[in-house]
Amino acid sequence: MRRFLSLVFLLCLIPSIAFGANYYVDSATGSNGDNGTTQALAWATIEYALESGGLTAGDYVWVRRNHSEIPVSDILPAYDGTAQLPLTVACYPRSYRAITQADWTNGGTTVDNVVGLTLARSDHQARMITGPDSRKYFISRIVDANTFMILTPYKGTTVTGVNGACSIDADDLYSSRPADVDGWDSDDDTLPLIDFNSQAYNVYLAVDYVHRFIGIEFKNSADTFGPIQASESYAVLVINCLF
Repeated sequence: MRRFLSLVFLLCLIPSIAFGANYYVDSATGSNGDNGTTQALAWATIEYALESGGLTAGDYVWVRRNHSEIPVSDILPAYDGTAQLPLTVACYPRSYRAITQADWTNGGTTVDNVVGLTLARSDHQARMITGPDSRKYFISRIVDANTFMILTPYKGTTVTGVNGACSIDADDLYSSRPADVDGWDSDDDTLPLIDFNSQAYNVYLAVDYVHRFIGIEFKNSADTFGPIQASESYAVLVINCLF
């Protein structure tokens, strides 16, 4: 049986984060020979951005949805952030997604008979959803195209069909994302992927300060320490990522 983990750390201890320079990564059209400063001049890999991109504290590396890379060695970030100016690698933020019908059961954690949206793990798992009771819930698992699970029991009254209409929230950084000039907003919601291809590689942070990974999928690392290893790092924040 395949098991998946959605890992979330909340930024409750960092009340405000300043923005530095914006950089872009896109495996479909990017090139590591470009400078990464616009969507049209995006780098091809997250690895290049973190190892050779000349990043400074507070910079953001925006990664296009559907991005995919297979490293052939460890990813070794070379630049430091600070507590108030972390280095951030983030999926280019996704808008809200409406669900026109669903069945929600009071006290339950399974929402089924979803209509209006075809559910997919990389598109919708590890996101927040506003239920028909107007409360926020965390989507902990996509069961199939019409069923998902929430982390905490539904507190509202049982509703079915159109009375169970709800919406998956936009990503936290959506309202502050850099302008889209190359069609990135129109992409589907699939998270960027780092696939270690069952090799003993990972993202290895050694004596670096405050990196944030937001909305990235990591898979197939055969490294003993897993897909992300932090050694003497000040802080590594992993938010709404899939493993």
